[in-house]
Amino acid sequence: MAGMMATNSCWDLLRRQIYAILIMGTMNFVNEVAAVPGGENVYSCIQCGVCSGTCPVAVEMEYPPRKIIALIRAGMRAEVLSSSSMWHCLSCYLCTVRCPRGIKPTELAHALESLADKEGYRVRGTRTPAMYHSFVDSMRSNGRVHELGMMLKYYLRTNPLAALKVSKVALSLFLHKRMPLLPKKVKGKEDLSRMIQRFREVGGSQ
Repeated sequence: MAGMMATNSCWDLLRRQIYAILIMGTMNFVNEVAAVPGGENVYSCIQCGVCSGTCPVAVEMEYPPRKIIALIRAGMRAEVLSSSSMWHCLSCYLCTVRCPRGIKPTELAHALESLADKEGYRVRGTRTPAMYHSFVDSMRSNGRVHELGMMLKYYLRTNPLAALKVSKVALSLFLHKRMPLLPKKVKGKEDLSRMIQRFREVGGSQ
């Protein structure tokens, strides 16, 4: 009898520990998202689905906006950060305008992009992260975007052969002096580079 009671006590303790781990993992992820600029109002969602019904690219997303928020609050970190959903966001802000609770799903999507990139998640089905990195690299190096250099980095990161499809457009832009071969660096690019680095240290992507 005493042995059975001891066994039951052990199982109860184990169940409580598992429950505590699950709850803490859930709350840690929700709190982390809420701490990132853009994720502050994740607690306020009533799961009405207005954001998903409004989003023009919801059908392209692995999880539409309403479900992404539900997954965040369920603590499903890997499922959220490895999904392609936030990378499809067009920043049209229709969801933000129509949300009855004042949530900003567009900013939440960008907050999730930041977390996913910071933790090294590589998402299939979208090349948006590669475009973001190429854009920021060009800004840091030159103080402004150098279109040719940026697109070369983008295609090298994704599919170099795909550059052949736009070669005629690139040649036309070059002949009309709309796409210089060499970047034009601007004054104060070091200040801009420091600003970008500061954003990354505060909580942006690596």
